[in-house]
Amino acid sequence: MMQSLTEWNKPASSPVSTEPRLLLNHPSATFERCISSYYYNFHASHPLVVPQASMRLLLKEEALQPLLAVMHWVGSLYISPEAVQNYLLRSATLSVERMEDASADGFALQAMIVQLIALDGTGHRQQAIALLIRAKEVALRLGLNYDSYFQSSIAPSSVLDESWRRTWWELYVLDGMFAGAHRATTFSLFDTPTSVGLPCEEDEYEREQIPTPQTVEDLDDRDLTSDNRPFSSFAYRILSAQNLGKIMQKLHFAESDDELQKQLEVLLTNWRHNLPASKRESMLQDGRPDEMMFQAHMLNHTTSILLHRSRAQLDVTSTKFIDACAASDASEEDYGFTRRINLHTRHVLFSANEICNMVTHRTPLIWHTHFFMCAIVLSSIVQLSAWSARLNTDEDLVREKVRLCIGALRQISTVWGAAGRALSQVQEVAGQINSMRKQSRQMEQFLIDVTDEDVMNLFETESSTIADMETV
Repeated sequence: MMQSLTEWNKPASSPVSTEPRLLLNHPSATFERCISSYYYNFHASHPLVVPQASMRLLLKEEALQPLLAVMHWVGSLYISPEAVQNYLLRSATLSVERMEDASADGFALQAMIVQLIALDGTGHRQQAIALLIRAKEVALRLGLNYDSYFQSSIAPSSVLDESWRRTWWELYVLDGMFAGAHRATTFSLFDTPTSVGLPCEEDEYEREQIPTPQTVEDLDDRDLTSDNRPFSSFAYRILSAQNLGKIMQKLHFAESDDELQKQLEVLLTNWRHNLPASKRESMLQDGRPDEMMFQAHMLNHTTSILLHRSRAQLDVTSTKFIDACAASDASEEDYGFTRRINLHTRHVLFSANEICNMVTHRTPLIWHTHFFMCAIVLSSIVQLSAWSARLNTDEDLVREKVRLCIGALRQISTVWGAAGRALSQVQEVAGQINSMRKQSRQMEQFLIDVTDEDVMNLFETESSTIADMETV
C-alpha cells in the first residue's frame, strides 16, 4: 500500500535520521520538503530515478537509502541554508561510500550519478570527476549496459526497468558532457557496446505508461525507413551526445582537414534539419518546458562551437583567461582576424546567438541542468571575442547579449556555486573590453571632429617646437 507523504520524514534506516536537533528542526531541512524540492527543481533535468509516486512505494527498501540521502542533499540546495546543505552532503557521501564499498547495486549507482552531478554544479569538480570514473566502473561491472540487468531487479516493474534504462543513458550523456565541458575526462562510454533500449517520453514515464522501448538501431535508421514512429526527447538528447562523441574523437584531425570538418558538420546539420516539428522548440504542446530537448539543442550548439572555433576569426586575447568550464585549446595566433568573415565564424556566431536565445525562454534557469552554465560561458567567450574584434557592427546589441549571459550566470549561481566563478571571470573580461571600446570610440570621435585646419595648426606647432630645440 502506498505510504502517505507525511511518512517521507521517516524512511527506514535513513542515514540522515541522526541529524543534530538544530538541523533536524530547521523547516527547510526536513526530509519531506527536500525530496519534494528534488522532484520539483532537479528531477526534470536529470530524470533517472523513478517518479515521485513510485518512489513512495520503495521507501523502506534498504538499497534505496543512499539514493534517498543524496536526493535529500540535492533538494536542500534549492531551499536550505548552507549549514544544512553541508551536513546533508557529508551524510550522503558517507552513505554512498558505505554502499559502494559493500556491494553496489543499481540504486547505489543512481545515488553516485545524482551526487556527481550536484558535486560538479556546486564547484567540487575534481570530486565529481573521481565519482564519475567510479560510477562508470560500477555500471559496467553490473552489466547495466545490457538488457539482461533488468531481469535481476527487486521486482518486475516496467517503471523500474525504464529507470534502469534511464540510468545507463544518463551516465552515457553525462560522460559526454563532462568530456566536452571540462576536457578532464574522455568519453569512454561512447564506444561501449549496449543493448539497452531508449527512454520513453517524460509524460509517459510520469504516468507510468511505459511503451515498448525503441532501440539504438532504430535511432541509427531514423529518416531512412518508412516507419514514422517518433522518438522521445531523451532519445534526441542521446543522439546529440553521440554527435559530440564522434566530433570529439576526430576534432584534432578536423582542425587541419577541411573535408573531415565538413563531414562532421553534416552530423550537426542533419540533426537540426531532420527534427520533427514538435521537437524544434524546447516546449511541449501544452506550453511546459521540454528539458530533454532543451539539453539536446544545447549540446548541438556547444558542439558546433567546439568544432568551428579553432578556425573562426575571433580575437581571443581578452577571453583566454575564462576557464570556468574548460581551458581554451587555441592560442592567439590560431585566430587570424580579417574583415571578411569566414564560414567557421558564421557557424560559431550562430550557435552562440542561439544559446543566448535559449536563455530567454520563460523557464527558471535553475530548473535547467547546471551544464547550461558551460554553454553560456562558451557563448560569452564568442560574444566577447566578437565584440573585441568588432565583428558585429551593432555594438549595443552584442553588449546586451553579454549582459544577458552575465545575468543568466548570476541566476544560476544562486543554486550552483560553480556558476559564481564563471560569472566573475566573464564580468571581468566584459569590463575590460567595454573600457577598451569606450576609449576606441572616443578616439574615433576625436578623429571625426578634428578639422584639416586643426591638423595643420598642430603640424605647424610641432615644427616650430622642433626648430626651437635645434637652435638651442
